[in-house]
Amino acid sequence: MVDVSLAIVFGLAAMVAYGLSIAISQAPVKSIGPIKTTFFRNIFASVLLLAVLPFFITASFKAIKLF
Repeated sequence: MVDVSLAIVFGLAAMVAYGLSIAISQAPVKSIGPIKTTFFRNIFASVLLLAVLPFFITASFKAIKLF
């Protein structure tokens, strides 16, 4: 039951984040164009994911007790 509730919460969070992404990206698209906006958005997302990735890797190793 907890898994279903958590899935619903994350689904709703993803919908809200998607809507905010579209709303926030309107101004840059109009000023610098859609291609540059997509490029800078992807660079930002890549840096953010690379910064968070080490925490998930160490947590997964602890969960399977390799270290």
